[in-house]
Amino acid sequence: EYACQPSLVERFRREARAISQVHHDNIVSVIDFGVTKQGLVYLVMELVEGRSLCDAIDHEARFGAAWVARIAR
Repeated sequence: EYACQPSLVERFRREARAISQVHHDNIVSVIDFGVTKQGLVYLVMELVEGRSLCDAIDHEARFGAAWVARIAR
């Protein structure tokens, strides 16, 4: 439904263009973005192996201050 709203598609494209210019070890790289023939917008990002933050939150009772500081840094 969002792909039918030109203002949202343009915002997606602006943000995709901006993030594709960011290169940092702690940020997933955006490899490509665009619009399919069917009009769906897409974003291709690098695949990062390992446990997600969401999974870690679900399976850990509590995070230590040092671990949180390392993630935030």
